[in-house]
Order: sequence, then structure tokens, then C-alpha cells
Amino acid sequence: MPWATVRVATLADVAEVARLAARGLGEHLDGRAALSAPEIAVRLLEDLETGDLLYVGERRSRVIGFAQASELMVADGGHVVELLRIYVAPEHRRRGLGGDLVRALLHGFRLPVRPVLRAWAPCGSPIERFFQATGARPLRQRWKVVAGEMAIRGVVYAWSRHEPASTDQRLAR
Repeated sequence: MPWATVRVATLADVAEVARLAARGLGEHLDGRAALSAPEIAVRLLEDLETGDLLYVGERRSRVIGFAQASELMVADGGHVVELLRIYVAPEHRRRGLGGDLVRALLHGFRLPVRPVLRAWAPCGSPIERFFQATGARPLRQRWKVVAGEMAIRGVVYAWSRHEPASTDQRLAR
């Protein structure tokens, strides 16, 4: 039996996902005002109403991670889904749950739809290393304005529906 399971989120999961998202934002804002969990929950419900995808990772019936992707789009000559957010509680990282969430997003569509999952990461960041470890390939460099203040150079990554490598195997290298 796996140590954690991944499944499609339900409306009952939104509050817990919002709490985790608020926790994740708090880790990165360095004292600046973050959105509250209720504000995140309202935005998440709106996103889900418009077609976004949400998967959760849980252990012992408790949500410990999530991944949110945009609705299916047609771009770059095929079907594309943007990875909007992925978060695993720090005490549960480096056990493969993030990779399992990526695979769930990739395999959550019925054939013949085989979207490419895309995401942006700042150059040299931990999330960039995570993307590489889960089998994402770099597509192009792209600058992005973060928090309305600063332009950061990053890379757009993509995963195809082919099975990404195990996170444990890639991070061990």
C-alpha cells in the first residue's frame, strides 16, 4: 500500500487545500501580506467552476498536498494544460507525492485527448529542480513579473503524457 494516495479533489477538500495554499504562500512572501485561506478558497471555487483541475494527495485521510491546473486549452498546435499550483507540506516532501500529482494531472483526461502540461519556474529555483526531476523538459526561456514588482528570468517546462520519471530516482542523482 502506498504511503499516500492521489485523487480528484471534491468540494469538501477546498477548505483544506486553501489552508495548505495559504501556508505555502506564507513560506515565500517574506513578511508581505498573503491571501487568507478563506480568500484562497473563494478563488479556488471560482477556478473550479470555470474548468480548472484539482488533485489532492492524502495520507491517513488528511490532505497533505495538491496540484491545480488550468482548464484544457488549444495552444502551440495541440492540447495544453497549465500547472497553476503544486504544493506538498514540507514534512511530506521528497517521497514522490509531487510526481504522483503531476502524473495524475497528465492522466486525468480521457483518450484521445493527450494534453501537454506546462509550467514556468524561476531559473535555479527548487521548483525548477522539481520539474526536471519529474521528467519535464525545457521549452523556452521567459521573463515573468512576480508580485507586480520584479521581472524574473525563468523557463517554461512541459511534461507529455508519457510517464514521468520517478521523483525519488531523479532527485537521488
